[in-house]
Amino acid sequence: MSKKITILFILASFLLTSAFGCKLTDKKTEEAMKPITLTYWRVFDDRDAFEEIITKYKALHPFVNIEYRKLRYEEYETELLNALAEDRGPDIFSIHNTWIKKYQTKLAPMPESTTMAYPVVKGTVKKEIIPELRTTPSLSLKALKDNFVDVVSYDVILDDGLIYGLPLSVDTLALYYNRDLFNNAGISQIPQYWNREFLQDIKKLTKQDSKGSIIQAGVALGSGENINRFSDILSALMLQNGAVMLEDGQIKFNNLPLTNKESNYNPGLEALRFYTDFANPTKESYSWNKELPNSLEMFMSGNLAIMFSYSYDLQTIKTQAPKLNFSVAKLPQIEGTPPTNINFANYWVESVSKKSPYQNEAWDLYNS
Repeated sequence: MSKKITILFILASFLLTSAFGCKLTDKKTEEAMKPITLTYWRVFDDRDAFEEIITKYKALHPFVNIEYRKLRYEEYETELLNALAEDRGPDIFSIHNTWIKKYQTKLAPMPESTTMAYPVVKGTVKKEIIPELRTTPSLSLKALKDNFVDVVSYDVILDDGLIYGLPLSVDTLALYYNRDLFNNAGISQIPQYWNREFLQDIKKLTKQDSKGSIIQAGVALGSGENINRFSDILSALMLQNGAVMLEDGQIKFNNLPLTNKESNYNPGLEALRFYTDFANPTKESYSWNKELPNSLEMFMSGNLAIMFSYSYDLQTIKTQAPKLNFSVAKLPQIEGTPPTNINFANYWVESVSKKSPYQNEAWDLYNS
């Protein structure tokens, strides 16, 4: 433990045993120092992932206790909605970035600032710990847009211009590839574009038996249920192709503003056609079908050359297929387009309950 944290612990212990060791005359400060408990619900991460953050925060604010609870993904949303409806919900909770708008009425937006009591050492000869109220400005809209990837501000800033949550991290689609299968096919370059070379590589990486059944798949594209996050992959292709997914709250998929292409060009439909061709036996790019196992399972078995997924699958593969020789690369882009990196985000946002009596303290935890 660092020297700084040790000092903070000493201060915290002193504060808790001596009621800040000073004469309290400010009622606002007294009110700000009343012991409270913040309840925090999340999925996937155990408490130890947040132990350092909680410890540092509690050292500065010893009157704030944080109860952390991890729930299983399968039960999380049902339990969260029931708890909120019955007024026993958490003060802070995670929601998927795609849930923000439907949860808006249940969320407390970020305030302009938060005010907390801090321990301050004062005096030259006789030193005392004096509680001091400090007001901290919250993250501004500009700072949010400057310090996070673009999709975050699009997701968390709703139509009233307020921020309804903040992510701890943002995950995007990546290309997982089997190095042994690439080497066996004589392919040394990882595909950067969805171009002719990509299609030729997939053809080399796909193997069929005498009956035409796929025994080694070049890429998991083309179908739905047996491809992990297939809708995200298809959405990324549409976005790269220039499709406007939403306009004025309406799902579009085929809008193409500010383009030089012919007016009858449908970017969403073209992306869908490109995607489904990989599961069409009459196409040169045929490498997948609905009869194959789940894409993750097939990749771990060593019979799939390329799959697209998020970082959370990395540990699963390393644990369940420790001998698999694989690597991860960037999601391919459309060749010849402006030098932009268009991807699809998958992440969770930390939000504060509208019913929480401790919204100030909950948001302060984010701003610390």
